[in-house]
Amino acid sequence: MANHIYVGITIGPIYATLMRTSTPAGMWFVSTMFSKVSEELCKELVRNGLERENIFSPYFSKKMFSIPDGIGLYHDRILFFTDSDFIPKIPECIMAVKQRIASYFDISLNENRIETNVENSTEFIKEYLQIRYVYYQEEKFSPDVIFKLNHTLDVMELQEGYVYQTSDEPLVKILEGEHEAGGNQKIKKSFLMTKDPAKPFKLKDNSIQAQILKKDKFEIRNVKEIADLHGMYEKSEEKCQKHFHYWALVKADGDNMGKMLEKLTSIEEITEFSYKCLQYGSEAAELIGEEDGVTLYAGGDDLLFFAPAKDILSLCEDINGIYHRIFDGFPQGEDKLTTLSIGVQICYYRYPLYEALAQVSDLLNKAKAKGKNRIAVSLQKAFGREIAFTLKYSEANDNQPDIMKLLIDFLPKDNIDEYKVWLQSVLHTVIQYKSLFKEALNHGVDMNIVFKNIFHHDVHQLEPSQKFLGKIVALFQAIHEEHKKEKNNNSTECVLERYESLLRYIRFYMEKGEEK
Repeated sequence: MANHIYVGITIGPIYATLMRTSTPAGMWFVSTMFSKVSEELCKELVRNGLERENIFSPYFSKKMFSIPDGIGLYHDRILFFTDSDFIPKIPECIMAVKQRIASYFDISLNENRIETNVENSTEFIKEYLQIRYVYYQEEKFSPDVIFKLNHTLDVMELQEGYVYQTSDEPLVKILEGEHEAGGNQKIKKSFLMTKDPAKPFKLKDNSIQAQILKKDKFEIRNVKEIADLHGMYEKSEEKCQKHFHYWALVKADGDNMGKMLEKLTSIEEITEFSYKCLQYGSEAAELIGEEDGVTLYAGGDDLLFFAPAKDILSLCEDINGIYHRIFDGFPQGEDKLTTLSIGVQICYYRYPLYEALAQVSDLLNKAKAKGKNRIAVSLQKAFGREIAFTLKYSEANDNQPDIMKLLIDFLPKDNIDEYKVWLQSVLHTVIQYKSLFKEALNHGVDMNIVFKNIFHHDVHQLEPSQKFLGKIVALFQAIHEEHKKEKNNNSTECVLERYESLLRYIRFYMEKGEEK
């Protein structure tokens, strides 16, 4: 391993481009496009003599597995090692990939019969794609190599050059279909919807079935169809639950990755880590598709996706399970070096996407700031009211109730009207007797007794009522126990506020009719 040169490449501008679109299909196109650039660059490096095994991030060895169509699994950084003879080939590879991506755009423009007044659309795309690289020579590999490369790439990304933008450029021409009737059909005929982007979209068997498409026909899904793909809202005479008009934008990120990377002392371990990242992204994306969601990005330990609001907490719980199944016990001899933090922004289908994108990033940061291994949720209702809460994922040694599992179990599958009446009664009671609950908490009174004394009528003694009250008390006690463990100075007030937020969240899934 002596005198190897370690190279890092960064690809952009991803976030700035995401902010130029306002539909799920546009966001999918942008994210998947940059993943395609990364994949093409890895191929070009190998084509020019770099050994596949030398690329340690993203995973690019021959040992691959099935990856769902249209999923951006290649993140925006490429790390590899080589010798000094290969360095002059890197800018050549970058230019070749820029040229190839530009040619794919030309094919897409022709397929859609789009004319652009940009003097040279190929040169525009080549200039728009900002691909930079850095390299260091080291006598031997150490985790410091990774940190040094990533730190330099961070600085380079902060210095992204400005590309002059017009309403007539190729990228905008592909994205602008989102404002037309039956929007985004230009994306449907783009190179990202093909098995071989160098060939025309209309060629038989060259199209793919991406998650952004409807399952029964080759058409782009809009936000309303992401919220309610199967048209459940309109299927009954009495309007169905309101949540079928809401979608969720979810952003997840691994915790303590720096600590894990410090433990990886060889290229082989780094490569195995990259393999696990690809495995996690692929399995999470497949699950998201099964739940009618749309994966925007699944590169490294990062995940960004749309999904119906309906079962969003259960979906996040399952993704958290996938993450721990893959990363727990790695590297060998370690128990659990990393956890997962998640931000969830739930919105009415008319809510602006660019706002949701900014807010879900804030929610993810909030989950990490509160101690990591958490999910921060914000439900933005149609006319302004927000319901927000943060929950900690339980661990095997917590020895306390799992609030997330209690909350998921509380969400009704049937008897919704009956549940709604009960829940409204409990919510009203908690607000009405807030001072009583505070006193009981401050003096350590058994909350089972408090609830039994409040709900003491004959109807409350029936079996369905007892079962419901049991869940109510269990959720309250779990919240209280967590706050005591965290030694929150405002524990009593926080317990009640959090309990009220969770009850309002549960009630949302029982509401019916139009938003008013």
